[in-house]
Amino acid sequence: MATKDFRTWLHELFAVLVAAAGFRDLRMLSTQLVLLYDGSNIAAALDADPAVARSARDAAAALMAAARR
Repeated sequence: MATKDFRTWLHELFAVLVAAAGFRDLRMLSTQLVLLYDGSNIAAALDADPAVARSARDAAAALMAAARR
């Protein structure tokens, strides 16, 4: 139950942030950002590589730039 609640909250949080930033396709971009969030958390934990954060930030910026077009 706690995991499901957290996942619901996380998806809602990203949707709110995407909407507040003025993006149109809230569902697609927020889902992409959640996937990036998930993947970067797993990579950081498994690889112990601080560069993962920079890579995730750059990937998020690219997703947002593409969504603005």
